[in-house]
Formats: sequence, structure tokens, C-alpha cells
Amino acid sequence: MDHRPLLILTAVTLEGQRLASLLKIGRGGRGPASWRGSYRGRSIAIVAMGVGAAEFPRALEDWRDFAGVSAPSPLDPPRPGGIILAGLAGGLVAQFALGAVVIDEVCGPPAYMVSLREIVGKIHSSRTVVGTPAQKAQLAAETRAVAVEMERDVLRRHLADLGWDTLPFMHVRGISDGPEESVDPAIVGLVDPIGRVKPGRLAGALLRRPSLVGDLHRLGRNAGIAADRAAHAVQALLDCGWPEGLTATTVG
Repeated sequence: MDHRPLLILTAVTLEGQRLASLLKIGRGGRGPASWRGSYRGRSIAIVAMGVGAAEFPRALEDWRDFAGVSAPSPLDPPRPGGIILAGLAGGLVAQFALGAVVIDEVCGPPAYMVSLREIVGKIHSSRTVVGTPAQKAQLAAETRAVAVEMERDVLRRHLADLGWDTLPFMHVRGISDGPEESVDPAIVGLVDPIGRVKPGRLAGALLRRPSLVGDLHRLGRNAGIAADRAAHAVQALLDCGWPEGLTATTVG
């Protein structure tokens, strides 16, 4: 059995916080969005790497610090025992509405996921926000994907550069907005890459558009629901002994 720590990556702090709370893992590390601890005897680091994996270099520094390696080193950076990418996604088809969970089909065949009662499907990784029902319908028709997010493909390129593309990899998403729901692109600009509110921009946006209050409340509530669902799916994977307990798909 491989006893190396697992690395769990999220985009924003909310996703990491909900998972860390569920697994009873405390805050740790140098950065503002990392958690360290153990679950079922396995050391785990959870790190938020930013929307679109924009802060992956900083997340890698947190991982290096967690592993007790100071750069430069022959072991820089040390390889984790497996990598889980978890967080929120937009649903593209009717059965993937708020609160649904999808496990990326690139991570293995549906058969071994039956015991987890989750749905395996195609997840599309986009470079831009896919926010309107029309955009979601078009993307679903073009790609046959059931959900969309913004981190996987960027992350996989980073992992390939590190030589980590042979590591066990799992990708789990909770749906925060269904195919008929819109996400206002203006809201994205109100937070930093790891999801922390920018007070100045928020105040200015609310002065210009007071109606954003309702949109922000809905977005926050839905994001919490989806983050909790994704966290429970990750916990179920770990309870099954992932990566050893299930057939593990590599990053590449």
C-alpha cells in the first residue's frame, strides 16, 4: 500500500473549507487557503489553487511545505500518493441540476462507482465562464458534456510538466447552477482567484445594481449546497480506500 499523502485541489476557499470541515482537517500551511491533517490514517493536504488553476504555483509551494521539503531539493516537489480535483461546476443537461454530483468519466468506468451512488459523466473544461442557458445548451450539443468547469485541463498541463501524469487522479464536482440558471459574469469580478470577496468592488457593484443582492444570496446558497455535495462524494471515495480501494485512473 502506498502511504504517501494525498493532495486534494479545489478552485476556491469555500470548496476547501467544506471538505476540510467534513473530514475534520484543520487549517495549515503558509497560504490563505490550505488545510492539513489525516483521514482514516492517511495524511491529506487540501489546497485552493484559484479559479482556472490561476494560483497553482502557490498551491504547489503549500504542498512542498506540507511535505517538509525546502526548495531546491532533489525531491522538489515530492510526489503525492494521488490527486483529487473537487469543487463546483455548472450543469449542462436537465438531470444535472443544483446539488447533483458528477464524477468525470476520464477517471474510470461507471461500474466501480455504483456503490457510491454518484453519476459518472463527461465534464468539459472551459477557459471562460459558461453562464447563460443558451451557452450551456450550445456547449452540451457541441461536446456531449453534462457539466462544465474551468480547472481540469489547466491542472493536467501543470501535472504533466511535473511528471505527475502517472499519478492516480480523481475529479469530482457538485452542480451549483443547472442548465436553466444563469451566472452573471459581473459577479465573478467581485472575488479574487480563490473566491474571497473584494470589498471595494462589491460596494461599487451594489451601488450601481442593488438587484445584485438577490443574485449574490442565491449564488452563495447554491455554492454551499454544491460544495457540500462534492465534499461528501470525496469522503465516500476515501471511505472506499481510494486510490488503492478502487481502480485508479492516472492524470494523463
